[in-house]
Amino acid sequence: MSYCVNCGVELAPSERACPLCDTPVLNPASPWTEPPQMPYPHRVERIMRRIDRRYGAALCSLVLLIPAMITLLVDLLANGQLNWSPYVIGALLIVFVFALVPWYFDRPRYLLYIALDAATVLLYLAYISAKTANFAWFFPLGAPLTLIVAALAAGCVVSLRARGISGLYRPAAMLCCVAIACVLVELCIDLHSCGSFRPIWSPLAAAPMLVLAAMLLLIEKKQSLKDKIRRRLFL
Repeated sequence: MSYCVNCGVELAPSERACPLCDTPVLNPASPWTEPPQMPYPHRVERIMRRIDRRYGAALCSLVLLIPAMITLLVDLLANGQLNWSPYVIGALLIVFVFALVPWYFDRPRYLLYIALDAATVLLYLAYISAKTANFAWFFPLGAPLTLIVAALAAGCVVSLRARGISGLYRPAAMLCCVAIACVLVELCIDLHSCGSFRPIWSPLAAAPMLVLAAMLLLIEKKQSLKDKIRRRLFL
């Protein structure tokens, strides 16, 4: 029978390291031999993490369900119909999709999360437009801005995770995505407000980003310049 020299926990004969503090087991009187069958699977920690994530997501979902039910009952008792509670329930649904839906997946699927987030926001904005009988702002402004932000997030994810993009190419690609998004945002706002595109602030925001992206591309292409900057910055 062996005990951990660091934390004192009793060790099974099949243990090569302490399961509590991960200290290696060194017992000259009883050298370690691999048993014919391990007493537990190798992936036990990963499985427990998945269970914990889903359990936490389910618990948080129940917490979000409580204010949704309270607002629904208060609205029905006070007005006899659903008047303002759908706005609160829709906002809680957005919180659920943004914050809790990723917890139910075993592997991160960022593009799917972005698509679900954009669809939920679009449905919420469409409901507000239908409830107020005013679609004048939804199609020319609300929906395009939502899609632009979703496309920007997707572009940044692709830039970070694409195998063909590495080094300084990644921040350069992200800066280009943000610059394009700024121009598109002002385009939507101008077309909605005055019917024509009059760029004012978007070129001021996009130009420095494009210049910085060009500098990053130049540095990445010239290895000598890249090494010199690293030496100067002690990287």
